[in-house]
Amino acid sequence: MTVFPKNLQFKLIYPQNLSFSKRDYLFFNRIKTFVEQIETFKSPKILSEQYSLPSDLISFILVLSKTDLTDRNITDLGCGTGRFTLPISKFFQGRVIGVDNDFSAIEHLRVNMKKLHLHVDLLTSAIEFVEATNWKKIFQTTIMNPPFGTQRKGIDQVFLRKALTYSEVVLSLHKTSDKSRNLWKRIASSYRKRSEILATVEFPLQRTFKFHTRNQHNVKVDLIRFSHGTLE
Repeated sequence: MTVFPKNLQFKLIYPQNLSFSKRDYLFFNRIKTFVEQIETFKSPKILSEQYSLPSDLISFILVLSKTDLTDRNITDLGCGTGRFTLPISKFFQGRVIGVDNDFSAIEHLRVNMKKLHLHVDLLTSAIEFVEATNWKKIFQTTIMNPPFGTQRKGIDQVFLRKALTYSEVVLSLHKTSDKSRNLWKRIASSYRKRSEILATVEFPLQRTFKFHTRNQHNVKVDLIRFSHGTLE
């Protein structure tokens, strides 16, 4: 039996004919219910582009990426309040570390962690200053929803390059465009890795900052998997 969740807060654009096994469907709902318990930013910071993803999109990403998360040590770069970090800690077997430059977000993550009776390692640091030289021997997978680079041009590239220095696999969300896709492919190649689009989705960003003129704005993003493999 194969099914796909209905009444989602996001639209799946690619792949068009994706279906879940019954087990994955149940797993999706368990993660979604859990993520809905995790509080998000109380005072989001514009420079860090602190937007929150819908809980069902987070669940979808984790189910789709489960092979790269199960029994692996994971880093979550730009972890925010833990909406990726904590479900990974609960549902996948491995060590997890969340990294963010916002002390208040890390403290909020600690509150969420305590409420949900979990433990993850946390590091407060700007991504530029994360010393990941020894992480190659410890962490196999990085998952991240980096800033899109609309406030700090190129910061999304900084996140990606940092993750590629130590991770066997990087799972990352980036705004959809042909120009961006070509850029990510070139960056991946420079680290002897390949890039593969696992999914393209469109989801609503709610009005968060004063400069937003609409209550809701739809954003299209790619979930990209970077890994070792034959380079094109």
